[in-house]
Order: sequence, then C-alpha cells, then structure tokens
Amino acid sequence: MSGKIKISAVLIILFLVISFNSAAASYLTSSKYEIEMIIDNPEEIISDPIDINADTETKAGLKNNNIYIDSFVLQNSAGQEIPAQHIKIETPYFNQSLDKSYRFLLMKNEQEKSWFKISLLRQVAYFEPGKYSGKINIDQLDWEIDIEILIKPFVSLNLKENRFEFEISNASQTNFFIAPDLYEISVDSNHTDWEIQVALEQEAFLNQQGNSLSPDNLYYRLEAVDQQYDLNELKQEEFTNLKKNGMITMINGSDYQKGLTAIRFGVDLDGENNFVQPAGLYSGTIIFTLRTLEDNNSWRSDDL
Repeated sequence: MSGKIKISAVLIILFLVISFNSAAASYLTSSKYEIEMIIDNPEEIISDPIDINADTETKAGLKNNNIYIDSFVLQNSAGQEIPAQHIKIETPYFNQSLDKSYRFLLMKNEQEKSWFKISLLRQVAYFEPGKYSGKINIDQLDWEIDIEILIKPFVSLNLKENRFEFEISNASQTNFFIAPDLYEISVDSNHTDWEIQVALEQEAFLNQQGNSLSPDNLYYRLEAVDQQYDLNELKQEEFTNLKKNGMITMINGSDYQKGLTAIRFGVDLDGENNFVQPAGLYSGTIIFTLRTLEDNNSWRSDDL
C-alpha cells in the first residue's frame, strides 16, 4: 500500500514540475495565432505585422535569452512545397528569405516586445492554385502560429496591339504564301483552363491598293518562338483557316504550356475563277477574346 502512495506522490510532483516549467517556458504571447494570405496576381504580398509580447513578471524570474523564430514550410495537401527562397521573413533584425537550416532573431534578451512579417514573392503566384499551410514556432511562445496561403487561379492576356500586317511579294511563284514574321502572344497564368478565341474585326484584310484578302484564304499556325522552321518545308495542311463571320479558338492553355506561343500567317493565293491574290502589304485587325473555362469569364481585345 505504501508503495502505491509513494508512486502517486512522485507522479504528482513530476506533474507539478512539468507544469511549472511549461508555464515558465511560455511567457510570450502573440497578437494573432492565424495568418491568412491570398494571392490572385503575380505581385509580392506582405502580411500585417504580428506583435510578440513578453510577460514581464515571468521573464524577470528567468534567465535572459534571445528569442528566435524557426524557419517553416508551406505545402499543399499533395505535399507540394513553396520553395523557401520565395518566402521572406522580416523582424527588427532581419529581412531575408527563409532558410530551413537557419533560425531568425526576433527579440533580444532585454526586450519586452517585438514583431515579424511574412512576405511572399511574386513567383509564388505561379504555383498550383489551392491552399498551402504551415506552422510557425517561436521560442517561449505559448502556442504555435498557423499560416495559410490561398493561391487563386488567374490568367491575363497582355496584348499591346491587335493589328497585323504582312507583305505578299511572290504571288505568281507559289500557291500558298507563308509570312516570315511571327507574332507572339503573351499570357500570364498559373493554370491551363483557358482559351483564346479570335475573329476578324472587318470582313477582310486589305492592302494599300484596296484589294481584299478574304478570311477563306487566310490561315495561321502556332509555333514555338525559339524553334527554327524552314518555311519552304511547311505545308498548307499544317495551317488552320480563319473562318469568315466566325469565332474560332486559336490557342488554349495546354498549347501555351507546350511553348506554342506565337502565330504565323499563311495565305492561299488561289481564288475562285482562277483569281490570284494580288501582291502588296496587307493589314487587318483581329479581335482576341480570352475565356476562362471554369467560369466563362471573358476579356476582348477590342476594349483596347
């Protein structure tokens, strides 16, 4: 019987010691224990300052020590991490990217309060949309701080000009003219659920003499900007027709992800009744409509 009493007494004393040490070790409090940040475009975002305060009475009875904040990991449910170099932490003493092997000075031993902020660099916006979470640990803080990042899907078409021109100079030497210049399309996005539809603003392209080029004879193909092609080897069958009075899908997110980001035009020079398309500098305006597939939102280039 006495043995059981002794064991119980030891357990009670041990519990009190652990409780006292835990209370003594947690003399810091935070102004908030949840950090939420939302990214919907490729810009750096910075959290509000998180204030850290010390219980002066508890701290006065303890050995003075500097306080550090640990590096942390942000990852989604699939385990994909945001690289540490894209996350910055700022304290009164540091403003630098995270380093998993490093701890950051937050509060010197004579201080009673401090603060920190979290920054996400613009590269974070291009990671897979969704939630990324982690936990921030600080020496002597009474509880860890949860951090959650929401990356929203975004896409934008950066089009400075939607008027195109090309010069047909060898109309009598070939049945299918291929324009030598590429026109690059610039899309900023963190997903592939989008497409760009096109249509001619007017009925046809025109040259300086007023000759018209019907959409029935106007073709295009998508190419990679950094890939060289022998124009003499390209065939009309490798091009797609721009249909008259119609809107067609020219490019989608999957094509763009594969590097097909530029347009090359081609012209069928053979018209009806043995008509041959006259030579000249042709120009015309194409309307680009960006459509996101998940919600059918759209943006049109005729808003320029």
